[in-house]
Amino acid sequence: MVTEPTVGDHLATDHRDYRSGVYRVVGVGDRQVTLLVVGDEEGKRLHTGEVVSVPRSALDDFAAVEPPTRRQSLRESIQAGRSIGYWSLRSNARQLRARPTQTAVVALLLGGGLLLDVLNLAPETVTAALVVAGSLLFVFVATGRL
Repeated sequence: MVTEPTVGDHLATDHRDYRSGVYRVVGVGDRQVTLLVVGDEEGKRLHTGEVVSVPRSALDDFAAVEPPTRRQSLRESIQAGRSIGYWSLRSNARQLRARPTQTAVVALLLGGGLLLDVLNLAPETVTAALVVAGSLLFVFVATGRL
């Protein structure tokens, strides 16, 4: 039971009216508290951007907890990256087709950096630099700025 929350506190609930999991207090008012979803019921960190306003009277259903610390697994990270990559390519395909030379350079940097990393043929700093450079160029080419 939480009586006087402050910004930055972490609260958890499994009440049926609210999403089960961990919340961070991001705003405190006279009548309500604003919470950001930061973790699921298993303690895994979430990045949903979901914000809820809870009446102060409902804070009886919340308990103070430690912030979630469990990170995504490698498999979850790879799946998220594949999904983001797919939607990035799909949403920016027209710009990429209109600039074939720049797109080829982006693909070479990104693909080369990832391949060198997977095959362990270059130092990690080199592969990371190639991936970062390719990612930045992708943004510039896909948005028509380069």
